[in-house]
Amino acid sequence: MLFVLKNPFYYGVFKYNGELHEGKHEPIITKKLFDQAQEMLKKRGRHHEKKIHNYIFTDFMKCGTCGCAITAEEHKGHIYYRCTKKKGSCAEKYVREEMLTEQLKNIMQKVSLPDDWADNMLNELNKEKIATAQSSIVLVNSSNEKIKTVESKLDILLDSHLEEVIDKNDYLRKKEELINKKIGLEEKIKRINNQGDNWLEPMRDFILRSRLAKKTADEGDLSQFKAFLKNIGSNFILQGGKFEFLAEFEWALACRRQAFSNWLPKKNFSELLPSSCRI
Repeated sequence: MLFVLKNPFYYGVFKYNGELHEGKHEPIITKKLFDQAQEMLKKRGRHHEKKIHNYIFTDFMKCGTCGCAITAEEHKGHIYYRCTKKKGSCAEKYVREEMLTEQLKNIMQKVSLPDDWADNMLNELNKEKIATAQSSIVLVNSSNEKIKTVESKLDILLDSHLEEVIDKNDYLRKKEELINKKIGLEEKIKRINNQGDNWLEPMRDFILRSRLAKKTADEGDLSQFKAFLKNIGSNFILQGGKFEFLAEFEWALACRRQAFSNWLPKKNFSELLPSSCRI
């Protein structure tokens, strides 16, 4: 398992004789996701170096009732989390780590997309990427041809001015009109190149991370649970024995799987949900 997590082959490269090379195979994960996995492994290693009283969730959550930090204690082989009550009396009770862990697993399973959904969405993204690239090429080529036409008109206009076929005022007015048209076309090309498919990679990264969520829930340790959840949300609280947090909008949307049932390419998540949602 560790070999898989540390192998750069899965984001599209490989090592030969100690030298890194670009592969011709299709990457399974993004470089960003690979880097996140390495960071999780480093944190996991650091946690192993620590000895007793390394309660993994004490620096993670706050009490949902009074806002105090959460502390932990061990009794008869079990770890219990509770409010520190530093602000005074608080009615919140202890939560056993096993119960908390089960809640975290359920959340990660909840935000994970089914494999067949993820496969279909990735296929749609690949189709959209090809279609967007083809459309962009057509639009850019068309705009470049129009720029050439404008440049040709500018040359003719200059010749007409030098040969005194057109007076100075008409020349200046027409030149300004043509230059502004050229600038508009150049800006259009920049917009096409900058905005064409910039939504695809974040979407692809989300799908791959969502697929990883269930695997983390099934096979990961507590430090990996914590790292994963910190990566998808914030404002983690423990209240009434329940763990809650403010999820980023795509992860809140993943909890509402019916929203994906008729998923279409180029669907803007921000149109479906606010920027974040409590889970």
